[in-house]
Amino acid sequence: MDPVQRRRMLDLALAGPAVTAAYMIAGKIGLSLASVNASATAVWPPTGIALAAFLVLGYRIWPGVLLGAFLVNITTTGNGATSLGIAVGNTLEGVVGCYLVRRFAGGRHVFDQPGWIFKFALLAGMVSTAVSATVGVTTLSLGGFARWSDFGAIWLTWWLGDGAGALVVTPIVMLWWLNPRIPWKDPRRGELALLLVTVIALPLFVFSGYSPFHDKRLPIQYLCLPPLLWTAFRFGLRESATVLAVLAGIAIHGTLQGMGPFAGRPTNESLLLLQGFMAVLSITVLATAAVVTGRRRIEQSVRQLNEELERRVAERTEANRLKDEFLATLSHELRTPLNAIVGWANLLKEGKLDPAMTARAVETIDRNVRVQSHLISDILDISRMAAGQLDLKTQPVSLAAVVDGALDTMRPMARARNVRLEREVAHMPHPVLGDPDRLQQVVWNLLSNAIKFAPEGGRVLVYLTQEGSTARIRVEDDGPGVDLDFLPFVFERFRQRDSSGTRRHGGLGLGLAIVRHLVELHGGTVSASNREAGKGAVFSVSLPLAEVPALQSADALQGADAPQGADAPARSGASEAGEGTGNRLGQPLQGTRILLVEDDQDSRELIAMFLSRCGADVQAVGSSPEAFTSLASRLPDVLISDIAMPGESGYDLIERLRSLPEEKGGGTPAIALTAYAGSEDVSRAIRAGFDVHMAKPVEMRDLIRTLCELIDGARRE
Repeated sequence: MDPVQRRRMLDLALAGPAVTAAYMIAGKIGLSLASVNASATAVWPPTGIALAAFLVLGYRIWPGVLLGAFLVNITTTGNGATSLGIAVGNTLEGVVGCYLVRRFAGGRHVFDQPGWIFKFALLAGMVSTAVSATVGVTTLSLGGFARWSDFGAIWLTWWLGDGAGALVVTPIVMLWWLNPRIPWKDPRRGELALLLVTVIALPLFVFSGYSPFHDKRLPIQYLCLPPLLWTAFRFGLRESATVLAVLAGIAIHGTLQGMGPFAGRPTNESLLLLQGFMAVLSITVLATAAVVTGRRRIEQSVRQLNEELERRVAERTEANRLKDEFLATLSHELRTPLNAIVGWANLLKEGKLDPAMTARAVETIDRNVRVQSHLISDILDISRMAAGQLDLKTQPVSLAAVVDGALDTMRPMARARNVRLEREVAHMPHPVLGDPDRLQQVVWNLLSNAIKFAPEGGRVLVYLTQEGSTARIRVEDDGPGVDLDFLPFVFERFRQRDSSGTRRHGGLGLGLAIVRHLVELHGGTVSASNREAGKGAVFSVSLPLAEVPALQSADALQGADAPQGADAPARSGASEAGEGTGNRLGQPLQGTRILLVEDDQDSRELIAMFLSRCGADVQAVGSSPEAFTSLASRLPDVLISDIAMPGESGYDLIERLRSLPEEKGGGTPAIALTAYAGSEDVSRAIRAGFDVHMAKPVEMRDLIRTLCELIDGARRE
């Protein structure tokens, strides 16, 4: 038995005896008012109790109802057989009423809508009560406790009494049962107290001897209607049902005392008239309360919708503001290094710089190109993250190698700002499972952020420690720290502490957002705080360690270099691949025939020149048709092709090439060298037939190394 079933069984075990006791007490009160027959009364509240119990608890409560009905009858009049027959009729009345209300009138929510309330009055107040009246009076007549000639009068009394009980008692029992909380802090307490005084005072005036009209039989019972409508409009269904029950109690007592507009007739007739009046009041007031409650619910929904709309408008406005700020920042961050590149390039073109200034120009251009490349990489990474297309190449990774590689990359930036980099790396017995390039990107971004905010002459500290089964990388700086009000937003994309035009630090506000995403992809967490003592910010990354043996050396990090391609930050020694690279590398491509297909003339000339300096025999063309013309005259050892070209793309070129026989160049190793750097672009290039995908801007030394690997692989085959 599941927990829900056990809970229901416990509720029934506790509620069964309570229903039996309540039914028996209410039944004794009702039968004390019987006049046409000892077992038939115009006031029968147990019907409302039983129906509420069935609607709230379900049909399994029937033993409690049956037992209560049997006990109240066996202890009043009749014998065991007639008491059992009447009890069966009362139980069937509740079962039938419950079925009809559940089927046609909303079940336990019957009082939520006016239409359901009217159906309830018909089905539970008139149809199901006929079952009890018919079974009960027939049982009495068969048992000799009622004359057949009195069948009609007894049946009518029984039926009306049960009907009034259903219409007056069921609402108050159900509504309080389903919502027992009393709003003690309701700001309308004063109004509620005045209402209660009015509800008690007016019925006492109408159904007592204090009224100057009590002996004139005037229809002053309608004076009771205003406070009922007051309750319906100002409070709700539960309060309306309560006021109706209070009114019914006062009215019955006064009528039995021979007072009020329904007195002056036989007791049973007076009570029947009163019960009819109360039934009409109950239907009217409850339906009105349901309408008002429904309207309030709709108004509240409209208010919530308006608030939600206002919230979304505010969020959209904020998002648009952030977008505008980001675009402005992006323009500034891209144009700033471009200005330095163009300026120094123009000076170089004039040819009037001395060797020292020439070296400075080359270094400045190289540094600013890498800044732009990194900005573009961050934008692409954010785009992939938003589309869920950022994939990891998971393998065992030495975090010590990751940290050292990131430190090597960032040392030139630190030297330029006169910031010291210090490390404290503990021995890690286990690696982490992750993408080495992406993990190095995490540390690189944290270091870049720390160096940017560290003061000139300051220092940045990097710690690698193990805490249980978790590796922790902590990067600290001695800068101003993070404003407390900005800390909750520090990892959100496009958010910067200062996005104004007078800010002291550059950047797009993407680096830390990328850090969080990458760390979470690795199953880790990242946090930001300020130093407890002194100035500075602390960024801490926690990553789960893998249950595999420790890596043999830092070289286990694939390549032990910075991430490659457009996704990766630039290496500190990249300037070596420019001036003097040919001398450093010697002639690694000596005798290699290379076909270069690149539609951009500047890029084509640059790459061709560099490859030629490395000893290659380069045939450079600007389109796919020109490439096939070259192929017809000379087969290359390697093909290097751009992707986006006019006419036929690089994909078209490689597909045509791979369709050729081997002896006509169909098996030529091929590199896709393109500015399309997404993971989907890599996959598409490989599927199309390229052996390697390389993203622009490319590190020339990486291009040389890749060419050598392809050539060696082709020779081994």
